[in-house]
Amino acid sequence: MAYPVVTFENVSVRYRVPREGVSGIKEFAIRWAQRRLSYENFWALKDISFEIQRGEIFGVIGRNGSGKSTLLKVVARVLTPTRGRVVLRGKVAPLLELGAGFHPELTGRENVFLNSALLGRTKREVLELLPEIIAFAEIGDFIDAPLRTYSTGMVARLGFAVATAVRPEILLVDEVLSVGDAAFQQKCLDRMYSFQEQGTTVILVSHSMSTIDAFCSRAMWLDRGEMRAFGSTHEVIRRYMEYMEPEGTPASGVETPTLKPALEDISIPHAEPDVMADQQCALLPQGQCIYPADPILNVRHGSVSFWLRFSAQRPSHTAILFHSDDSRYVIYTTVDESVPGKPLRSLTARAGGNRRVLETYFGKANFPEVTVYFDGHRQPNVPFPYGEWHMITMTWQGFPDGVVKLYVDARQVGEMAYDRRYDNNYRLAENLAVGIRPPQWVGELVQKEDGTVEDLRPQSTLSADEGGQEIRNMTIYWRSLSDDEIQNLYRAERAALPLET
Repeated sequence: MAYPVVTFENVSVRYRVPREGVSGIKEFAIRWAQRRLSYENFWALKDISFEIQRGEIFGVIGRNGSGKSTLLKVVARVLTPTRGRVVLRGKVAPLLELGAGFHPELTGRENVFLNSALLGRTKREVLELLPEIIAFAEIGDFIDAPLRTYSTGMVARLGFAVATAVRPEILLVDEVLSVGDAAFQQKCLDRMYSFQEQGTTVILVSHSMSTIDAFCSRAMWLDRGEMRAFGSTHEVIRRYMEYMEPEGTPASGVETPTLKPALEDISIPHAEPDVMADQQCALLPQGQCIYPADPILNVRHGSVSFWLRFSAQRPSHTAILFHSDDSRYVIYTTVDESVPGKPLRSLTARAGGNRRVLETYFGKANFPEVTVYFDGHRQPNVPFPYGEWHMITMTWQGFPDGVVKLYVDARQVGEMAYDRRYDNNYRLAENLAVGIRPPQWVGELVQKEDGTVEDLRPQSTLSADEGGQEIRNMTIYWRSLSDDEIQNLYRAERAALPLET
């Protein structure tokens, strides 16, 4: 059950900044005795009020000096508010600087005990946690070497292992995800998500908008100690980027072309089966276009249904049958010809994720897609003879209890539960374009972690006939269809459509 674990009520923090520099303690004492010290008040936080729920990943953004670190220090109880009230429900673990408190002349093992003592752990607790800490840090025999012999990455790994050895109720993360190599960052993320799944609340401060957008469900923008925006991460980042954009400069140097045909050119069927009478849907005309579909494709729940046939000529490539413009919602067929004379056809339905985007941030997880095979070499397998029409249906339901389901002829052939780490990416797809991709659109443009782009599309083009797949009656439904609705839809369309074999 969600409930607030961090509550700020009109919190303000004031720093007293001396007007003149003081050279030492002696001069300070003299000026203090003579009452010659003068200060200026600097308000690092001004009347901040908000709540963060249990199990939430919450982002804080803003320029340097905006009050982000001060806010974390208040949550960590390093600072006491000048005004206002802070309510914390749970143990707090700050990851503000990995390795802070380590002594360079002590060994890694000795620093584990030292840092754990600063975190309030007993010697007995540390002895029990020590094997797990050493295994997670992956520093091997260096655990008994002086810390001054460690690389920066080794110090970071040991610091993270010590700080997160015990799951806290509230985890504070301040830019530490940029420390260490890719493998270490992935271990950090996996542990963070493991904590979140067990109810830990994460407060993340970062200057990387992509990191905040990928991780956080809600965010806050601080500017000069004041809260400028609070709410959905997508909206907070939009307002922050608009504010940061130089006046008179467009948000993007590339004009977005208008997609045709317009939305009103998409026909809304009026002769659907009785069971679908109250079901809003849109029929995509046969063709090879991209259609604007902002109100059509609901990124949290919906269905796509169409009839598919493989021609007698065996398909020899990947064909993307349905897609959204960000590749999070896709249905495609592939053929594996690695075994001579035994081509293996497969159909994959993906709803809610883009592998090349998400794995960069989240690593390995249950990807929200389902695959079924047609030629008997691999499971799950479904008979799908060449030349016959069969109805394909994909349904999806949103976070946190959603699943992606794939149906062939109204029979469910597979499903995949959503991994909760993918939820935030629904927000990135609020205005999707959907349509039918031509068969020659094979592969994709893949942006790698180093920023380079690899073109995996073939150089030669293939016609629709050469592709070997045909589709009919593709319809997008505005909600997830039930099993009974899919059964009735299949029977009605099977009787009505001229599906010659």
